[in-house]
Amino acid sequence: MRMLIEFYGHDHCSDHAALSQSFETVSNELLLFAVRRNFTKCVVILLDSDVDVNCCDALGRTPLYLAAQFGHEPIVNLLLKHKSLIDIPETVKNWTPLIIACLEGFSTVVEVLLKDDANINHIDNSGWTAIDHASYRGHIPLTKALSKTSSHLSHRQATEIRRQFQTASKGRLPARGQPRRSTNTTESCIVVNLGSLDSSKTTPPVYLIPALIENPLLINPESMFSLGVSVVGTTSPQYFITLPLLEDATNIPWVFTHTDPASAKLVFEIFSNRLSSNGSRELVGRGMAFLESYKRSLHTKRESLSRDFTIPILSMASVDYIGSVIFSFVVSTPLVLPNTPAIDTEALWFENGPSKVVGHRGLGQNLLPKKRLQVRENTVQWMWGLLCRDVQLTKDYVPVVYHDFLVSETGIDTPMYKLTYEQFMHLDYDQSDQRRTALPWSGETSCFKTPLSRKVRTLSLTASDRDQTKVFMARVKHTLDYNSRGCKGNTKDDFIHESFVTFGGLLNSLPLNIGMDIEIKYPMLSEATDDWKMDPFFIEANFFTDTILLCLAEHISTRPVLLSSFSPEICILLALKQSRWPVFFGNDSGNWQPTEIRATNLQEGLNFAKKWHLDGLVLASEPLVLAPQLVGFVKEKGMVCATYGELNDEIDGVMIQAAAGVDILIVNNVRLVSEVLSGLESK
Repeated sequence: MRMLIEFYGHDHCSDHAALSQSFETVSNELLLFAVRRNFTKCVVILLDSDVDVNCCDALGRTPLYLAAQFGHEPIVNLLLKHKSLIDIPETVKNWTPLIIACLEGFSTVVEVLLKDDANINHIDNSGWTAIDHASYRGHIPLTKALSKTSSHLSHRQATEIRRQFQTASKGRLPARGQPRRSTNTTESCIVVNLGSLDSSKTTPPVYLIPALIENPLLINPESMFSLGVSVVGTTSPQYFITLPLLEDATNIPWVFTHTDPASAKLVFEIFSNRLSSNGSRELVGRGMAFLESYKRSLHTKRESLSRDFTIPILSMASVDYIGSVIFSFVVSTPLVLPNTPAIDTEALWFENGPSKVVGHRGLGQNLLPKKRLQVRENTVQWMWGLLCRDVQLTKDYVPVVYHDFLVSETGIDTPMYKLTYEQFMHLDYDQSDQRRTALPWSGETSCFKTPLSRKVRTLSLTASDRDQTKVFMARVKHTLDYNSRGCKGNTKDDFIHESFVTFGGLLNSLPLNIGMDIEIKYPMLSEATDDWKMDPFFIEANFFTDTILLCLAEHISTRPVLLSSFSPEICILLALKQSRWPVFFGNDSGNWQPTEIRATNLQEGLNFAKKWHLDGLVLASEPLVLAPQLVGFVKEKGMVCATYGELNDEIDGVMIQAAAGVDILIVNNVRLVSEVLSGLESK
């Protein structure tokens, strides 16, 4: 590098001007190349030779932009010390170095750029700022850092966005939330994804042994091959993919229909891209998976939460191992439900109207410190127009209302699917009013016989009650729920008490004008193993979903209902099995990082919801409060926008979201939020 610079630096050519121009061109290209490849020493040499630090490539990308794009923090510092202009945008999308660093999630690079006064309010060709890009891709710590530096006011920005959205959307937005799906009631759907959906796994989806792909003349020797995917015994077509894979296939699954999924065989074939003499491609290798064998490794009504499988590819010529394919799949079996008219979604949300309030876990999650009167969560008490309730199955497959995956009332961390219905209801007996009024010789299950429609009078606490509560708290204080929250919801001494309830009992007890967000509680793998410390298996997804839908269908009515789940598989099943009720995908928007790719951020969640024609998203509120423009972006994609989280119980968070046009607010402090929204409407 030094010799090249010295060569151009000597005056040994008659045409010195031409040589200087040539040096400038070469040095610019060398600097851009060195930055891309992170050759720090070369960058130092070039910068010391007075190269143009603000040169750019054909797309307008400067060295600083490229360093920010690839996260090369030392080179970013070097370029800034040599007076690189910090806000030069590239010419395609008008992205600055700060925007691309936020988009890629390079927090240290963003910190360096902010210290050098990068323009945080720069708007790209889509009207987005760095905060919008960071929030959209789930880089929440970055978003918080940017929001502290930003000069714009979220309240004012949210109000302006709401006004622009309402004006621009008139007459062109789809009817959001009205299910637009078709269901197959006679055939099963086999949904296959190529590669792992677990972000912690880095193994390539398709692996071919080196001996097969060695070719010194090709940079990507895999390009000599293609992958074919098909299911035996189905009319669905065979799909072909050219290797190597160049795009993210997370939300590009293949869907096959089959009348007998128990006999379905998934076939992966490797073809040579060189045509044979008869014009066809040569079949090099094949692998076959008998799908039923993967699902029957456990009890017939249990399945593993790990859905990634690897199948070997064997040579057609020698039957030797030549590679492997990683895939995941979910099977949706047909379900016949009553054919009834569509529900009135106006009871769930307003088009361009005020935000609807939904009580989390009923009338709000039980939390400490108790600054307000709190009704017991997971019970039948109600007093509001919309409720959010979580439904899961007991060991004997009774749908019950309970939020957490672990039932800590047992004193140990017991999954709901390990408790029978009677055992679950008996856990509530020690705190129930029936215990106080029951005679010693009364049957232990008498507490279950009280009609759910009769509201039990809340009795005054006695010394005996307090002693019982102390015993109860001593039993639960070592559970995961108690240690994570610092309290136990549903305790009689702390909260207004009411008995546990079945899903059917809840539907019978609530007036028909009370709308419901029914969350289907089904864990993702990392959620079960990392967060709740559970075993990596659960009730089989089809049976789980069918049981809850059939219970809902038994109580079919005009009640406005929407279905939601944080499990991508459950959302797929809900979308394929029914079209009566809207389906919402829950996404933590980057606040929590599961290994499930589709749940990592708003970008992945929105792509997933669009792929399966879902009707809305339930998002953590923090990214939308920090970047309220994203609310309009979600709604422009035809999605209803619902949010949850701590900021939904804070006045500023509620006001920003309401101004930005959030459709549904899931809250704990129902009264406070309702008063805030009423005040906004009256202005």
